[in-house]
Amino acid sequence: MRLNKKAQEEMVGFVLIVVIVAIIAVIFLGISLRNSGGDVGDESEKIGSFIDVVSQTTTKCEIPTAHFQDVGNLISKCSQGKLCDGCDGETCGTTKSACEVLKNTLTEAMKSSYVVSEGSYVKYYNLTLYYELDNELLIEPIIMGPQDNCLGDLLFNERPVYSGGEKIKLSLEVCFNN
Repeated sequence: MRLNKKAQEEMVGFVLIVVIVAIIAVIFLGISLRNSGGDVGDESEKIGSFIDVVSQTTTKCEIPTAHFQDVGNLISKCSQGKLCDGCDGETCGTTKSACEVLKNTLTEAMKSSYVVSEGSYVKYYNLTLYYELDNELLIEPIIMGPQDNCLGDLLFNERPVYSGGEKIKLSLEVCFNN
């Protein structure tokens, strides 16, 4: 009888050790899944936030004079074929369309935010403005870097912009090196 009781105690001890190890394994698994999956989602939302900030950036285009347009308004003016009455205090009239100022503003914002060069963290980016209904481009895409294949994290986000009843989308795709 004494031998039987000792065997039962050993089995209970073994089961307790297995349960404790299983609980620890589940905790570590949960932490590792949360960290690996969360980074991509957070970064993608950061790209969405970047798009929101860029669309609220004030441009050098005045329509009418002394009313500087932000990028969101300039997208609307570009889709309507408007011209800038003034550009940073200078008269630009027919020399600068709203689309030209928009493309220049977005190009400068991208260059200052995402540096693409040999050894940098960003391999390429692609910023595109297009009409949602037919996918027609509003301006030429702003692309920097080779887009052959992304071996790192490829992140994407887009935001709608409304212009005279039409929905225009501003999308950004960024490839980060590992």
